[in-house]
Amino acid sequence: MKRLRSFQILLFTFAALAAMAVSSAEPDAAFRKRLVGNWRETRVVDCETNDFNISLRENGTFEVKGLVEGCGRKFTLTWRGEWEVKAGRFHYTTTFSDPPDEYPAGESFSDQIVSVTSTEWVMLEESTGHKSIAKRVGRL
Repeated sequence: MKRLRSFQILLFTFAALAAMAVSSAEPDAAFRKRLVGNWRETRVVDCETNDFNISLRENGTFEVKGLVEGCGRKFTLTWRGEWEVKAGRFHYTTTFSDPPDEYPAGESFSDQIVSVTSTEWVMLEESTGHKSIAKRVGRL
């Protein structure tokens, strides 16, 4: 009887660990699926306004095109790279940027995903600590 009880505890523990592994992986897959598409984000950081069109492709690449204005600067931006969702965070790495010094190739970022719905994507930006909200403008 004691052996049976030990086996039941071991089996329960294994089942609980397996369930946690599945439940922790599922949100990343769900976030990733909902993120694919086109987004628009306008944000103000200090005296600078960024107005971005963001395309997240299913193959794990992204492209951002937009206008950066303020703090004595004004320029258009094209920024490309690779993205993934891991542990509830949006990770992205630059492969190309014009102007090149704005987001140098190889530079990586990671932001906490708050929520992703069919119309809105909310994150806490690691670099600024601010909440970022993008609105969906279409699917790819």
